[in-house]
Amino acid sequence: MTFLLVLAALASAQTDFQACPPGWVRVPTRDRNEPFHCRRDMDPSTPFIEMTPNFKIPHCPQGFSPVRTPGELERYRCVMDSPKKTAEPDLSPVLVDKAPPKVDKGGGPPPAVLEYLQYTMRDVLQFDYPKSWHLTDAWSDEVPTLYIEYDTGRQGKQPTLVITKYANGQEGWVDMETAIAQEKEFQNAKELAATKVGGLPARVTVVAKETRSVYVNAGKEAYYVISYTAPEDLFPSYEPAFRRLTDTFRLSRRLLDAR
Repeated sequence: MTFLLVLAALASAQTDFQACPPGWVRVPTRDRNEPFHCRRDMDPSTPFIEMTPNFKIPHCPQGFSPVRTPGELERYRCVMDSPKKTAEPDLSPVLVDKAPPKVDKGGGPPPAVLEYLQYTMRDVLQFDYPKSWHLTDAWSDEVPTLYIEYDTGRQGKQPTLVITKYANGQEGWVDMETAIAQEKEFQNAKELAATKVGGLPARVTVVAKETRSVYVNAGKEAYYVISYTAPEDLFPSYEPAFRRLTDTFRLSRRLLDAR
């Protein structure tokens, strides 16, 4: 028995646990040849395997509430309650896409027909997102983030939109140039032509049929990342939601004037 325990200990010590760089964490995948990705800590925009939860929603202390966190292994965490606002976010209905979906000549699935809402975080930002998708506001976190997820009703990864603000002073902060370089190195992402989002310079990266991200330069060592992930078979169908979000994304004039 002792001999077996020693062998097990040696095998464990020799296991090649490839490390991710500082500020990055391992994320499991379904690819046997590449069983995990490295992604930046607290950034759920890269592919993941949704685990079946075997725990209850945590009991949070007074002043905190459980918040669902799509893309993380623990599906809930306690987040400090925000002070009550004097006015509710503007959730006014906007134009409904009523045109019938076009058939993909390549035989792929047609784009989804979506109805959109306009979301406004006063003095911060504004954008459109699909009405049937669930929005989780974690903007009060150390790394301000909005999660927007569509529940397809099947197991595994869901179509997800994520908006994250990165600024100097946050734990694990890297500048935009470094962040894009790391995504290219560790995710094998490709960079597309530069563009503008909300009137601001932006850079676009893509991992084919997995992830599409836009890095919006907000100046003063701050930038926003808008990302879209979905299962490969659904990726083209819900990509219009990502395009609608980036087309309507606006930062408040107050923030822009303070740059």
